[in-house]
Amino acid sequence: VRNPFDRLHSAYHFLRAGGMDGLDLEFDQRVLKNFPSFEHFVLEGLENEEVTSFWHFIPQSEFLASEDGSVHDFDFVGRYETLAQDFEVVRARVNPSAELPHFNRTPVKDGDYRRVYTPEMVDRVAQKYAPALDLLGYEFDGAKRPMKVPGSKSSAGR
Repeated sequence: VRNPFDRLHSAYHFLRAGGMDGLDLEFDQRVLKNFPSFEHFVLEGLENEEVTSFWHFIPQSEFLASEDGSVHDFDFVGRYETLAQDFEVVRARVNPSAELPHFNRTPVKDGDYRRVYTPEMVDRVAQKYAPALDLLGYEFDGAKRPMKVPGSKSSAGR
């Protein structure tokens, strides 16, 4: 999982740079072009149902839950912020010779997501992604507590 504030910032710039495939490119050219800045996207784009239903912007809490809204029982959920450390846990359990290559590195001209958010943007994202923030234990500045995912031993909880 990843901090929703960071994930949103990264996904916006990734898609604006063309994304991974034709579907991402088409979405950028048809929808995201209407939000030429990240601030405009957060303040107005997150009100657009087509934006929030596109898989890059769906709250991560929806990927961790069943159709009835109950959260699956996971034995481990890693965090992007501790990816290398958490990958070692997965590698030890699944495939000791596995490697973790880096794909989809998108240069983001404004760098650290925390520098680009205004208080109004923080409030908008916090409202839109409240269930994910609560479930995953994130606040604007990062992970503040262990995840509420049943059975998981998150990296924040170690």
